[in-house]
Amino acid sequence: MLERLEQFEKVLDKVAEKIQNLETERGQLSDQLQEVRRSLQEKDLELIRIRKENQRIVEQSERERMSLQKERDQLEQCMSSLSQKLDRLYGTERSMPSGGATATPR
Repeated sequence: MLERLEQFEKVLDKVAEKIQNLETERGQLSDQLQEVRRSLQEKDLELIRIRKENQRIVEQSERERMSLQKERDQLEQCMSSLSQKLDRLYGTERSMPSGGATATPR
């Protein structure tokens, strides 16, 4: 009976040791989990920051595109106006005899 009691105590000691090891491991895993959660929160915040920055860049690019389109339209309008003026000017010169004066018959 004493021998059985000693065996039982050994088994209890081994079980207690295993429980202690599991509790230690659980604590370590809990710490790792907290670290992963913290890291995940940082990554989420970084992702939000990057998305906002990308959105800002897209909006800025769109504003620049619109501004350049407006400038292009204005330049095209100016070129068209100049072209029309040149056409009128050259059209007027072509209809005039050389020298710019009207010729008188002799």
